[in-house]
Amino acid sequence: MRSFSDSEKASLISTAAAVLYTPEGEHFGIVPIEAMAYQTPVIAINSGGPKETVEHKETGFLCSTDATEWARYMMELMKDPSKPDTMGIATLYESKRKTPKKKD
Repeated sequence: MRSFSDSEKASLISTAAAVLYTPEGEHFGIVPIEAMAYQTPVIAINSGGPKETVEHKETGFLCSTDATEWARYMMELMKDPSKPDTMGIATLYESKRKTPKKKD
């Protein structure tokens, strides 16, 4: 299967209600930061990099490996149509705050 182009990826992430990030023990993981830059909340495993980048219940949700917990947070986002947008504002701020600045 081919990879998505940058424009396809941007379109998918920016129109999603949330991005699910499941890798356990990932040191950093750029995907949550990318999602947050597109104002998309992240539902991520509560280990590794997401513990540093996702603010639980502000920019997304941090979950155990229990699928029921993931489903509960997905339903929470889907039941309140304004919640992804509200969290999205916080995600953009956090992504800018946590992205390294270029040196001149």
